[in-house]
Amino acid sequence: MFRKSIILSLMVFVLAIAAACSSDPTNTAPAPTDTSTPPTATSVPPTLAPGETPQPTATAVPPTPTRTAVPRPPTPTTIPTPEKPYWEGRTVTFISSFSPGGGHDFTTRLLARYMPQYLPGNPQAIVQTRTGAGGIVSMNYLVNSSKPDGMAVLDVTGNIINSQLVDAPGVQFDLAKVKILGLVSGGPYSCSVWHESGVSTMQEIIDSPTPIFFGSSPPTGWAINILKDYMGGNITSVDGYSGSTAQAAVALEQGEIDGWCTLWQGWTGARPDWVAEGKIIPVIQTTDNAAGDALLADLNVPTLLDFRDTMTEVQFNTAVAANAGNDIQLHFSIHPDTPPEIVAQLREAFWKSVTNPEFVADSLRTNRPVHPLPGDQVQAKMIQILENATPEVIAGLKDLLGG
Repeated sequence: MFRKSIILSLMVFVLAIAAACSSDPTNTAPAPTDTSTPPTATSVPPTLAPGETPQPTATAVPPTPTRTAVPRPPTPTTIPTPEKPYWEGRTVTFISSFSPGGGHDFTTRLLARYMPQYLPGNPQAIVQTRTGAGGIVSMNYLVNSSKPDGMAVLDVTGNIINSQLVDAPGVQFDLAKVKILGLVSGGPYSCSVWHESGVSTMQEIIDSPTPIFFGSSPPTGWAINILKDYMGGNITSVDGYSGSTAQAAVALEQGEIDGWCTLWQGWTGARPDWVAEGKIIPVIQTTDNAAGDALLADLNVPTLLDFRDTMTEVQFNTAVAANAGNDIQLHFSIHPDTPPEIVAQLREAFWKSVTNPEFVADSLRTNRPVHPLPGDQVQAKMIQILENATPEVIAGLKDLLGG
């Protein structure tokens, strides 16, 4: 205790001297500014008495540093490049199955003028002619040689159905699978004679003492055989023609043949002057519709019904089946494996073309009326005709077509 008292007295004395020095009035100099970094405070352990147990000292925990977000560079703004239209820079080939100068060739060329404007990218268009075997050659090309990309559009005659039904030589396609864009026009065939043939009615052909020569081709032969074999007409077929109305016109004018079977509008379109002057005379229309074709109604041209008594039931049913394809006579098709989106675009462009008033007017200027039908409906009719042909009818067709 005595030692503690001495230490305490010394501490009091030192503090008194320090206080006196600090209050010296003569010391007016400003205290120097301490620019040094203040020392870091450290914990000093207290002085312990002998035998005293030290207490644990709390250690200061440094604060958790705040994470500073590093700004990311802005994402560059990209303007997507519009996809190039499928048809841009391409060329669509429109193929006519018959010779220049006839209805099929005329309509093919007219469609080639109108359709590209309705396809995204406005492709170019060219026209090719692939004749042979009443359309069999061109259909074989479409199915087996062209690409399924929509770049080949084929003019098709409805009579080609008969060629498939009888498995005609050269047929290498299935019409049920071919994609149809649509119908421009259709209607029953009419068989007509030249004004210098010596006959002017079907009955006169039946009663004629000398043969009447009809030009024959794969798409027209069946109609001639109905007149000759089912109705008793005194007719001789002259083979070797392609089926073109223009070719038939030359043969009639030169006296090679006396008659020809085709769509009546084939004549009103190719040779309207002949129709007006009575140089080409329709003698029958190959339909079972009593009213017949509107183009022939005013001329009172008889139909198959007017000669039904000359035919057996099987013959009549066969004649009706043979004529069925004429309802979809002038239509256009593309490759069977064409992608659906391309089929849809082509069908839309086709429909906009054939319903365009300017297209209709251009066709009517050549006396070719337009009676369009959408592709899906034409496709359904095609399949129906193929499926409804009974073995009995097919056998009759083979006789008609010489198969």
